[in-house]
Amino acid sequence: MSRDNFISDNLINIRESLRKEQSAQAIDSAASNGTETQTHEPAKRMPSELPAPAPRMQLRAPELDRERRELIGRIRRDYTLTAAELEQMDIARKEAAVFMEFLANQQNTLEKLDLDRSDISRELDRLAWEYYQRSGRWRAFSSGTAQKESSEQTHTTVRTGSRLTAAAIIISALLISGTILAVFL
Repeated sequence: MSRDNFISDNLINIRESLRKEQSAQAIDSAASNGTETQTHEPAKRMPSELPAPAPRMQLRAPELDRERRELIGRIRRDYTLTAAELEQMDIARKEAAVFMEFLANQQNTLEKLDLDRSDISRELDRLAWEYYQRSGRWRAFSSGTAQKESSEQTHTTVRTGSRLTAAAIIISALLISGTILAVFL
């Protein structure tokens, strides 16, 4: 295709008329300011100062910007983890206070317990059950080992389950291949 199909004479004429208009406006503004200018000077004049690029593009390279964003992400993650840990510590502190109060009550109850009563074994069983229940709850809050142990147990179960599934598939494939060989031979 030729150039004529893309740029018509109207566009070229518009460009020339814009230049003439710009020159006329420059002359009018210079005349109103009281200075003399030549007619061809505004068309050739370049801006004296180019606009400065945005500060972030001027100061940072893309690698530095990526590192900065990565560091911001890590700081936000650590901040969130620390806030959650403080919240967990606050909950654990409250649980510790409840557990201490429970232990004090249990001790008082056991000291006041009459061993000559006929239903003493039932009462001791109830107190032991309450103690084990509260003790287990306290241990779950006091250390993260319960959570770590359960997650490790889950990973072990998944690994063991995956191995058993793979072994079952291999054994099934061997049985099917053995059956096919027995039928066709």
